[in-house]
Amino acid sequence: MHIESVSEDKIKVTINQSEQKKFGVTYESLSYSNANTRKLCEKIIANAKRNFGFTLDGAKLLIEAKQTAEGSVVIYLSKIAAERNDEEYLCQTVCFHDADALLEGCEIFRPHMDKLAQSTLYEYENDYYLYFELFSTYSEARRILFDLFEYAEHCNMSKTMLDEYGRTIKSGKALEYLLFPSLYKANRPGE
Repeated sequence: MHIESVSEDKIKVTINQSEQKKFGVTYESLSYSNANTRKLCEKIIANAKRNFGFTLDGAKLLIEAKQTAEGSVVIYLSKIAAERNDEEYLCQTVCFHDADALLEGCEIFRPHMDKLAQSTLYEYENDYYLYFELFSTYSEARRILFDLFEYAEHCNMSKTMLDEYGRTIKSGKALEYLLFPSLYKANRPGE
């Protein structure tokens, strides 16, 4: 297991195939509900604390995994700042089957733009995928998702997979771009 510090709040771990067998995990089986995954993460965090001083200190942990061509698994562990008041961090990917549904669904975010941390829009296999991160109360997040699912579907497509296989349409500020196009139109070259 190779662990490296990417930043104060993020580490990168590479787990080769023999280590995957040792821990009883594969890329496909990585899940919070999997006991072997939880044990692996505990071991990673213990090693990262010992080697780099990486501690959670009450922060939440975002875990992203990616499979390499050689069969290794690369896991990124990122600390998410402690809760702001009673707000929680939510990251979600939703799928829209057409542009009209996408544009109508994005309107749901208009009153919540101050809660948005980032949003990225992808196209993959003729569907649109919106990945977004926001800080909100649990009840507010449920309401946003409930309204959003009128236009979109929940999907299990990770941001990492979309970064690798999807076509990125707008990265980082996709919702701002879709909801406030006049702000971006002035910045386009040749106009």
